[in-house]
Amino acid sequence: MAAVLSMQDTPEDVKFYSDVCNSMDIKVSVPDVNVSKEDFTADAEHRTILYGLSAVKGVGGAALGELIANAPYESLDDAMTRIPKKAFNKRVAEGLIKAGAFDWEDTNRINLLNHLHEVRKDKVVLEDGTKVIAFEPPDRWNENTCMAFEQETLGTHITYRNWWEELETGETAKFTGRIKAVREHRQKNGKLMAFVTLTDEDINTDIECCVFAKQYGPLNSLLYGREGYVLHVSGKKSDKGSFIINDAQPVVNMDLTA
Repeated sequence: MAAVLSMQDTPEDVKFYSDVCNSMDIKVSVPDVNVSKEDFTADAEHRTILYGLSAVKGVGGAALGELIANAPYESLDDAMTRIPKKAFNKRVAEGLIKAGAFDWEDTNRINLLNHLHEVRKDKVVLEDGTKVIAFEPPDRWNENTCMAFEQETLGTHITYRNWWEELETGETAKFTGRIKAVREHRQKNGKLMAFVTLTDEDINTDIECCVFAKQYGPLNSLLYGREGYVLHVSGKKSDKGSFIINDAQPVVNMDLTA
């Protein structure tokens, strides 16, 4: 399965085969700079497959060779000392940290990023022209930040699953989403239904929704031509992986006559 994952070209295909691995009781995990090789790496003892270092955004061929040749590392400081600076520059180091490759030292990746910037003396310029070392609050580290970091560096999130992925078929739910697109469809009986894409910005995910004719009649004025508006919606997950909207309410007052 590590070989199968290594052959995939898109994050969507990787996610599909990762789900297959999970169904086989094989865990797919973030990269580990001490263990991972270029491609997906099997850890048979723990029934785990680690992401390859080449999957991390910003880690190119020049960095890969040095990262693997100098491993294992005792700490982030050790890596910064022993890997040539050209191979372990700011972009590479940040990408590896955000992807989880140094979680064995500290699972709070913001702590590691702050330490990296402190050691490197990376500075940002404030509005008054002052140059300071910028730090992120360590308490900002949570599941949503973790998923955002992994989405940024690996093209998908691995450590945590969002509420939509955890929602079972037929299970009801409520969420807040921004209308991204609405496509009407006329059924054989002549009635209109709609396919709606809502963006849940809390989890940075587009959710494909379906509004059947019975619900679309009263909801039409809330949905059609309302791209950009934010709605509270309720419904359930279908067996096809979409969300069936039963009701929707605007977050703020909408001019329905426009």
